[in-house]
Amino acid sequence: MPEFDALAEQTFAHVSNLMGEPAVWLASNRVSGRVLYKDPTEPVQIGDAERYEYRPNDITIEYYLDTFVGLKKAVDSGERQFIEVRGRRFFVVDITTKFDGGTYVAQLAPDIEEIEPEL
Repeated sequence: MPEFDALAEQTFAHVSNLMGEPAVWLASNRVSGRVLYKDPTEPVQIGDAERYEYRPNDITIEYYLDTFVGLKKAVDSGERQFIEVRGRRFFVVDITTKFDGGTYVAQLAPDIEEIEPEL
């Protein structure tokens, strides 16, 4: 592994251990890992002068590539996948990769079954 990649992985591991949240990918084998979780409580408006898409009001998690191996591939292929964070279940809408190629950002939406349980 190139030195920069090893340092990036170590840095992400330290940050997620200090400030991250435990999460579970609700796949058949329930994969656990630590993620950086963002669920803003206040709406924020930010300019878009350089056409950079920044979605400050979306619920997201960031994780390193070896945390949930196969999740991005499953989401990209159209499979419905779910993540649980802080006892809440979320539908994984989309996953993008940051510029470093090792950090993934998953856009989440509250699971409809959590909002409207079956009667």
